Amino acid sequence: MPDDDDRHILAAAIQGKANLLVTFNIKHFPQTYVSSFSIGVINPDDFIANLFNQNKAAVLQAFNNQVANLRNPPMAKEDIVNILDKCGLKKSAKLFR
Repeated sequence: MPDDDDRHILAAAIQGKANLLVTFNIKHFPQTYVSSFSIGVINPDDFIANLFNQNKAAVLQAFNNQVANLRNPPMAKEDIVNILDKCGLKKSAKLFR
């Protein structure tokens, strides 16, 4: 592992029998190493975009439910999409627009 401080994350994924690690920090989880544990690595934007492409209706429903449940403070869909965009989830923001 390039960064020993990330060992616990991989250990938790192994223990939890995860198929994927979803992280912006892909360089700290080399696919050549992580795949030896049958775990893939994907960034959050690609993960959400893949889910969206697999089942657009379900992802949109989940997004709408999340927005509807925001209470403190309540936020409009467009505000949430803008936050996603600012956080580096550019593909996801475009899909939700």
